[in-house]
Amino acid sequence: MVSKSVGKHRPATLLGIHVDETRLQAVWVRRRNGTCHVQKAFDMPLEHGLRADQAEAQGRALRQHLEKAGVRQSRCVVSLPLGWTSTMTVPIPDLPESDVASFLDLEAERGFLFAQESLSIQASRVRTPGGERFATLVSVSRNHLDMLERVLQAARLRALSIVPGLAVQQSPDSETGGGIIALAPRDRAVDLQITAGGGLVVLRSLDVIDQHEEEPARIDVARLSRELRVTLGQLPDGLRAMVHRVKIIGADDLAESLSRELEGTCELLGLSCESVRTLGDTPLKGVIPENPPATPALMLAVQTLRGVTPHLEFLPPRVSPWRQVTEKIRSRRLAWGAAALAALVLGGGGLFLQQQWQLSSLQRQWDTMEPRVESLGEVQARIKQFRSWYDESYRSLRILRGLTEAFPETGVVTAKTIAIREPGEVTCTGEAGYREAVLEMLEQLSRASEVRQVKVDQILGRDPLQFSFNFQWETGGAGE
Repeated sequence: MVSKSVGKHRPATLLGIHVDETRLQAVWVRRRNGTCHVQKAFDMPLEHGLRADQAEAQGRALRQHLEKAGVRQSRCVVSLPLGWTSTMTVPIPDLPESDVASFLDLEAERGFLFAQESLSIQASRVRTPGGERFATLVSVSRNHLDMLERVLQAARLRALSIVPGLAVQQSPDSETGGGIIALAPRDRAVDLQITAGGGLVVLRSLDVIDQHEEEPARIDVARLSRELRVTLGQLPDGLRAMVHRVKIIGADDLAESLSRELEGTCELLGLSCESVRTLGDTPLKGVIPENPPATPALMLAVQTLRGVTPHLEFLPPRVSPWRQVTEKIRSRRLAWGAAALAALVLGGGGLFLQQQWQLSSLQRQWDTMEPRVESLGEVQARIKQFRSWYDESYRSLRILRGLTEAFPETGVVTAKTIAIREPGEVTCTGEAGYREAVLEMLEQLSRASEVRQVKVDQILGRDPLQFSFNFQWETGGAGE
């Protein structure tokens, strides 16, 4: 998606908001003579993040903070925490462009754990130098978006844009010199994003920050390095070859320590490492003379004031008052049409009497055939139930045995569903007590001689968490 102007009527002032797990950051920005200036900035603590049962109360608290800070602004843009998002990357086959959207809808329905109607899904397209095409599907639960809308309504705010936070700080539209890994330490996690080929490839939130009551937060660099290696190893070869740089975004102590401690891992992976602390380190250099920290709330507000369209947009569509009126008029017309149709049906009731006589005759014929049809149906059901067991290679049993041997005996990782498709494609979903157990199970599974291309579709939640992965089972082993 190419950045473009959002229209002639751009606002002169705007409130940028970033929602994190423990706080809400807000910054009020004014545009004047081609430059932007920060008017006010504040943080509102959120002990347990935004909550549906406290949405209105949290919205009123936000309004109180705005009034106390002297912010007179009703329009805002919001960046979301990556913990609200879920992603999957799929290759795009050689299809006409008109069929790609339908293909991506089918992949989203198959790949995401939740029904499509409960998700807001956006796609980011990627193309490699070799001509391969991929699409990264990013989903946000509509329950989260509805909760956010209730908070904003209680705060008397109107959102112009809703975007994942890290996708604002490192937009795929602004990348130069190949693919980029962006890492941004937050309050309780490190956000990870990979961009390449003009699009988004990976968007995840990594639970690698250790927190203790009497000690400052610390990033477990060993765990982060392992997650980074696993993530890069799962990328298709064409996309992995494009990634050359790591950007660590943040101006706090966590970001500074991460920049120092991650240099060794970057060297081993053949990646250069750089820090992004202020707007002077981004394409927005010089837009704000004060050169403040490059926070997602500030960058989203500045980009919107300058007329730049975000790469991903999760703002729900709005129904205009005029359309609401026309819908009411249309519903009345439908009511009159239904009444006319009912009169027509009653007037032609005689025609249906003849049809009823014909149906009675057919029903008598069916009554004589029904016992034989039911007998054939039972035979077909038994054939369908046991057809897969007639295969003398016992492939399904071998796949289940291979999966069972990979799962730990302690029960910390359990499977919920296992789907076996032709030719040898296996998909498994389940639950685990912690992320490392899932990674160890996947490594154990990869060692099996029949298993190829183990890929993680998604990992959601934490302690316990839900996971979904797939692999290819190749025949030809012993006994097959």
